Amino acid sequence: MASEAPLLRPGQSPEERLDQLVQLLRDKSFTAHWAQEGDDYVIRVLTCPYRQVAREHNQVCRLDMQIIKKMLNADPVPVTRIADGDEYCTYRVSQPIKLVTNH
Repeated sequence: MASEAPLLRPGQSPEERLDQLVQLLRDKSFTAHWAQEGDDYVIRVLTCPYRQVAREHNQVCRLDMQIIKKMLNADPVPVTRIADGDEYCTYRVSQPIKLVTNH
């Protein structure tokens, strides 16, 4: 899924990139949204097409982390995870995000 990430547009803001991230997840049958909380961005994945698998094989959660990392050029910190028994997954990304143009 990370390979399907849209290219970064010159001058694109972190917020525009977050919108693209959420749309990519939605296109893959996730229900996701993002919000700014204080100095961080929070990405919530409310439904996951891999919910049952994730509870037994948390490696599938790496898919979310890889796509977030690739699209935002930042390391997401998992806050809640379906794999750990939570109702949904939450990832926190600290600002400022330094977007890098793809080559």
